[in-house]
Amino acid sequence: MKKITYILTILILSIIPLNSAEKKDCFDLNKFSKAFITCKANNIKIGITETGNNIKDYQKKAWSKNN
Repeated sequence: MKKITYILTILILSIIPLNSAEKKDCFDLNKFSKAFITCKANNIKIGITETGNNIKDYQKKAWSKNN
């Protein structure tokens, strides 16, 4: 069970940088600054919004094919 958990964790962590490649680069900022935290929070917000929009688009396509 532990092996499965480790493998899933590694897979998830390897996918995360692929999703954040098109977002704003925050690594030039100090990691303990308010600007860095704001930048990372905005990247997360953008990622969640894009994922939600992709799911909605997929659902619209899937439902329109069935009806």
